Amino acid sequence: MTTVSSHPWRAGLRAARANLGPGAILWIVGVAVVVGYYHWPAMHRTLEQVARIKQHYGIGFSMVSTALFGGMIPTLVQQLRPRWRHVAPIRHLPYLVLFFLCSGAVVDRFYWAQALLFGDDNQWLTVAIKMAVDQFVVTPIWFVPYMVIGFQFKNSGYSIRRTRRDLGRGWYLRRGVPLMVANWGVWIPAVICIYCLPLPLQLPIQNLVLCLWSLMLLLLTNHEPTAIG
Repeated sequence: MTTVSSHPWRAGLRAARANLGPGAILWIVGVAVVVGYYHWPAMHRTLEQVARIKQHYGIGFSMVSTALFGGMIPTLVQQLRPRWRHVAPIRHLPYLVLFFLCSGAVVDRFYWAQALLFGDDNQWLTVAIKMAVDQFVVTPIWFVPYMVIGFQFKNSGYSIRRTRRDLGRGWYLRRGVPLMVANWGVWIPAVICIYCLPLPLQLPIQNLVLCLWSLMLLLLTNHEPTAIG
């Protein structure tokens, strides 16, 4: 019998193909934000105001914003869709808020480190390097394990022992690799758009993409709304 564990890359590619529709919408949104910021004065002014708020509140803004857009909004929307209420019952909301609160702090510092190491310009080489480090280094090492283990911990009743049992041996190959491959099709174009923007706008736009992605997976497909960025 062919299993996900025997062909994790194929499983990821199948999921990526299934995600093409919602992903294409996000690519359009990302490109529209970048073009609007640099060529549409009204959008530029609006995004500059967001950037000023982000700079004023710093990492606190990142934590609260990610908790809101990554955890609270998708969870509350799930309550409106009966078929997904069992995936994230409202009782899990405090955990998901805390989960994405921590994620926001990590992403904030990661974007800051990228700017420190590679610069804060939108030259194609800078953007390409940041995208490669983001998607092919940090995502496999940190974001994939964080998402897989974090959501399994929730699904295992917040028990470390049950989480270890439910993940089992080879969990990264069976579950992490398909998740990573499926998300590359969406997040590689998305982070290219994100890194074309100034540093104070990168996390707010990442949050917007994360929220839209979760909502589209929920409303337009049959996938569980779990995403990595």
